[in-house]
Amino acid sequence: MAPSALFPMALSSTIILFVSVVVVPHVALGDTIRLMLLSDVHYDPAYGTSEGYGACTSSSSPEWGIPSCDAPLQLVQSAIRDAATQDPDLLLMSGDWLRHGFNSLPMSEAIPTFQKVAELMSEVMPNTTSSVFSVPNFQGALGNNDFIPDYHFNLSNPAHPLLLNQSKVLKDLRLLSSDESSTFGQCGYYSRVVKRRSTNASSGLRVIVLNTIMYSVLLDPPLTLNVEDPCDQFAFLSGTLYDARVAGDRVVIVAHIPPGMNLYNALSGGVNSGTSNRQFWFERFVTSFRNIVAAYKDVVTFQFYGHTHMFSVIADADLGVPGIIVPSVTRLFGNNPSYLIAEMDDTTWQVSDVHQRHFVEAPNGSVWWETGDATLGSLFAYGGDKNVEGSIFGEGNVTVLADGSIAMVSNDSLWQQFQMVHEGGVMLNLFPTPPGSAPPVVKGSCNSECKQIVLCSMLHVRWDAISSCVSSPMPTLIPASAPTTSGSGSGAGDPNPSNSGVAGGYIALYIMCAVLGICSIAVVGRRLPMWAKKVASGRNSEAAGLVSASPTRRELDSVAYDEGVQAV
Repeated sequence: MAPSALFPMALSSTIILFVSVVVVPHVALGDTIRLMLLSDVHYDPAYGTSEGYGACTSSSSPEWGIPSCDAPLQLVQSAIRDAATQDPDLLLMSGDWLRHGFNSLPMSEAIPTFQKVAELMSEVMPNTTSSVFSVPNFQGALGNNDFIPDYHFNLSNPAHPLLLNQSKVLKDLRLLSSDESSTFGQCGYYSRVVKRRSTNASSGLRVIVLNTIMYSVLLDPPLTLNVEDPCDQFAFLSGTLYDARVAGDRVVIVAHIPPGMNLYNALSGGVNSGTSNRQFWFERFVTSFRNIVAAYKDVVTFQFYGHTHMFSVIADADLGVPGIIVPSVTRLFGNNPSYLIAEMDDTTWQVSDVHQRHFVEAPNGSVWWETGDATLGSLFAYGGDKNVEGSIFGEGNVTVLADGSIAMVSNDSLWQQFQMVHEGGVMLNLFPTPPGSAPPVVKGSCNSECKQIVLCSMLHVRWDAISSCVSSPMPTLIPASAPTTSGSGSGAGDPNPSNSGVAGGYIALYIMCAVLGICSIAVVGRRLPMWAKKVASGRNSEAAGLVSASPTRRELDSVAYDEGVQAV
């Protein structure tokens, strides 16, 4: 073929590649910032006394805590102060500051206990400017145990004294501004512009903190079925996301209770038994949340939750935004204390990888924290091979994270690594055996049915999708879709086959970006129509439309109010 005939083909390939790479930018463009992710501290001020929670009710209780007890102050201090040594740029707390069963203690102790944890957080993230952020760089959600009694949040009463006092503590420590404190004190949610957009960044960053206790099947007192947007939080969420899109900012969501399956209850009581709280949220709230987040998946880069005390991921393609469930500091359910460190690019605000720091207690009494061997990026990226397109946690890569989860479950070595991370950096075999299934060789090690339920809990947040996943054959990868690190143009490892055989396109793209500077223009050009459309339609009509897309009050929730096997 003549050279003149080859050129149009090369140009066509270049254009195809250009669209693919610019629409889904995976390559980090700025500096890496480090997010400290803590959850479920569960500080017990009565640890080692007759009023301690669980088994640790005597002065001889181990100083670092044990399973069946909530956390002593020494463990809480150790975890938070270790985070301070890890070059943190941002500290996110996913809730449950207080011990379980706080209603058995004098109510007067609740705020001092909350304040002690908040003071430790403020030591890590004082109200000073850093090279990245110009505002207090701590954001924290409340968990179900931060309401007393557990899960108690009376939405028919506009006054919430405990919440107001918690808000005041955070304001006095300069962890909340006056405006944030006012919003937080009403319903337990707020948002913050952490870093404004500048000429050196493609976008700014906002953090939205949500109160997901309102969506819980265990909320006390329970909501009636005609309540579709408790405390107007969905309207707040969609309105804030709209503002972020117009401003060109990206958003991280922080909350306590995640949407989706209550994995422990589903494993121990049966997914389809109908007798346990198999799902954390009522389905109508899952649907509303899914509708909003999916509509803004170009804005929301990540979600962080807690509550389960065990690590997991959210890789729901319908939701469109990846998420992580952060493991706990408390050892109550047998797990080892741990927290996570996420690495994020400070221009695209995409999470590039996540590491785990876990607690080590030697037989001689020495204690320290160490970083686990496996990063979550390698654990979930197709059998340990890094995706050639970049981070599995980046924009547009929810399906890659889902495929990585499928590959991980089917690989014994990767599964063992996952189980260690799940349980706090140590192999502890904590999985319950599903009823009616063959027990695993090692108790708590997770048999094949258990693995499928775990996988389905990662892949879906809606109950109909979860139930279908569990009752179908184990999800498997389509071999042709798995990416490779090879640079060949065969297309065998390309998750986007239309981009195959265009190695020359990469060179042409980089030349165009460097010489003409058109990459950022192309990105802006892609977003302008969306901005114009949203401005024309108006943020209020958009917020109302997204919330009203949820099922009506005639919908029957698929879960009961009764307390399940494990109410965390």
